[in-house]
Amino acid sequence: MLALSSACGWWSSPSAPKPDSPSSPGQAAPSAIARQLVPLPPYGDGFSSGGEYVQVAGLADGRRVNDALRQLVLEDMALAQQSAPPKALRPDEYPGEYVIRGAAADLAATSSFVSVMIPASFGLPNGNPQAYWLALTVRVPSGEPVRFTDLLADPTAAFTTLAQVVKRRLRADPCVGEDFDRLPPHAEWDTAEPYRDFALIDGALVLGYGKYQVGAGACGSVRVVIPWSEVSQLMTKETLGWMASLPQNTQSPSR
Repeated sequence: MLALSSACGWWSSPSAPKPDSPSSPGQAAPSAIARQLVPLPPYGDGFSSGGEYVQVAGLADGRRVNDALRQLVLEDMALAQQSAPPKALRPDEYPGEYVIRGAAADLAATSSFVSVMIPASFGLPNGNPQAYWLALTVRVPSGEPVRFTDLLADPTAAFTTLAQVVKRRLRADPCVGEDFDRLPPHAEWDTAEPYRDFALIDGALVLGYGKYQVGAGACGSVRVVIPWSEVSQLMTKETLGWMASLPQNTQSPSR
């Protein structure tokens, strides 16, 4: 993966409260917003599956937010199962793969918004797994999705600047940069499509690109971290307020 800056997020301890669990009588309500991981249900026969999806503990009213975070993953799994139903393998087949790495997700959470980007992979039996990202930003407590264009004061003008910033970082990457300008055009950079998979973290905007999306297959999925100082002038007042509300002492999840 391409990591050009450190990722930030919350990591919950084993004793952290369960998401949305009410406090017992005489027990203090959760005071810290924390990441929690829920094991992924089995994909089914013929597939090696695993990992976890992300939930957030400590929100005053996090039910709809956590519903949205859960559905992000379970709906993706359901789509995968429709395209490649579980089945018994023949002796000459090796298993397919469906893995969601919630422990390695970029995650930021405040009383106003939650933003997450999770590395994932999916492959058919006897096939080559494809690496990609599952990303979602929602408002708290409504769970209403936030599109990338919702972050921008003037999306059309912002795309010009963003394209320059992102391409510069991709060209500088030791894997992607080698072939970036020689491969066919990867995206329409003056639209929202290349910025679809994103997360807001402490001090940065993170963008995710799936395998083959911006580089050769050997590069796998690509993660681009853009310091907030390079893009803050493109954002709405609401987005700036969200970023200002993030604590400065967050920890990076292991990758």
